[in-house]
Amino acid sequence: MMGSESVKHWNQARNPPGSSMRTRFRTRMKELGVLRTAAWCCGSAMIRAGEWLHGHLNPNTDPQLAPPESRHQRVRQLRIAYVTSEYVTENGLRGGLAIYLGRLCPYLAEQGHDVHVFVRSQVDETIIDRGVHIHRVVPWWDSWHLGDRLDPLIPRNLYMAYQDLKAAWALYRKLKAAHHQFPFSAIQLSNVMATGLFFSPNKFPTVMRLSSFKPECIAAGGGVTNANESIRLKLEQWSVRRQSRLFAPSHLVARRIKDVYRKRVEVIESPFFATDQQESCRVAHELSDVSPYALFFGRLSTLKGVDLIANSLPRLFESLPDFHLVLIGDDSKSSSGQSMRDYVLDQARGYSDRVRILDRLDHVELFPIIRNAKCTLLPSRFDNLPNAVIESMGLGSVVVGCTGASLEQLISHGVNGFLAAPDCDGIAEMIEHVWQMDEADARCVGESAGERIKQLHPSLVVDALLKFYRKSIAI
Repeated sequence: MMGSESVKHWNQARNPPGSSMRTRFRTRMKELGVLRTAAWCCGSAMIRAGEWLHGHLNPNTDPQLAPPESRHQRVRQLRIAYVTSEYVTENGLRGGLAIYLGRLCPYLAEQGHDVHVFVRSQVDETIIDRGVHIHRVVPWWDSWHLGDRLDPLIPRNLYMAYQDLKAAWALYRKLKAAHHQFPFSAIQLSNVMATGLFFSPNKFPTVMRLSSFKPECIAAGGGVTNANESIRLKLEQWSVRRQSRLFAPSHLVARRIKDVYRKRVEVIESPFFATDQQESCRVAHELSDVSPYALFFGRLSTLKGVDLIANSLPRLFESLPDFHLVLIGDDSKSSSGQSMRDYVLDQARGYSDRVRILDRLDHVELFPIIRNAKCTLLPSRFDNLPNAVIESMGLGSVVVGCTGASLEQLISHGVNGFLAAPDCDGIAEMIEHVWQMDEADARCVGESAGERIKQLHPSLVVDALLKFYRKSIAI
């Protein structure tokens, strides 16, 4: 009897006396909406549970993608993916991004995190390097290579941009499959070559590291662009606009991105620490006939200020009888159209025996040369807290750079390095000052530089990065 009365009262509450048909209809629709939402939530939970069971119990899942068995016993350890166009295990292009990841990823793996790198490559395979899972991805449109039959139809002046688009899509497909199998806690993208173009921050736990600000780099490097570079720039800009969780190594690039994209950008400096890897002094010994020397290493380009060094050579050779110059790095075109190597030698005129130019070297051979240099010349016109400056200061070298290129973040002028105006007279004057410094004063500057770089030890910098992951993605 009581049950019937309860039902009767409930029906009266739903349909009060005098209520219209429209009111009753709306009440029914609200009830159905609540039931539908509850059913959708339950269904989603069941699907996720099924995917989890499939990933953990299915013997056909890729063992390279599986988290370590001890992962569930660790506290707050993360499963992190890095999507990149370059890495230290790959041949060819190995710039600042590759060096940064080559230091960061093994350190994270040593700390117990499950680290995966998805990198553009020439072979499809997965390897393990220093505890890091390296997923090499060949830029294909699809597994059957049907879409790749378009390649011969692409104009040559657009081919590099087309390849960037293919690579971004291939990296997206590879990581999406891995994320579906074993979800990642965080996915770090880069703006370089638009590798993060297809990732939506609403569907993936993504953050983006801004390795450069390309418009400024193009302007500082001479401002010469073509259709291919213009499209690559657009792709990179689209990839940045899609992301909402951004960070950069330097305040300079963070400000540029904020001004252009109206997005908030955190600043997290790049890690550095001297490894116990055995160094080779073979090349350093070969430079004994050009000692003492000032050193430049990096890409021989206008952006890196090599032309400023070249234009200051006549004055330096005249004013400093024992001045020698060593340049190490890949060649590029100067503003005059000739190779930068030839441009430097032309400016050296009758002093070419006091200039030595070498190809790019690995760190095991490069670091002894940095230590032996009287000073390191790194006069970039625009940069983003470059690895070359960090490495030189970390090894105790006296660095001469340019103002307005992000180096103010590391260098306090006259204390742990020197900053000159970005012109050949300013560079020449600063080099003369450093060259004539007392040896004890130069040693003090080098020691202060090393102290500044100690603040970039991974135990400090990586902790800030992980906090950014957890805060941004709510891990």
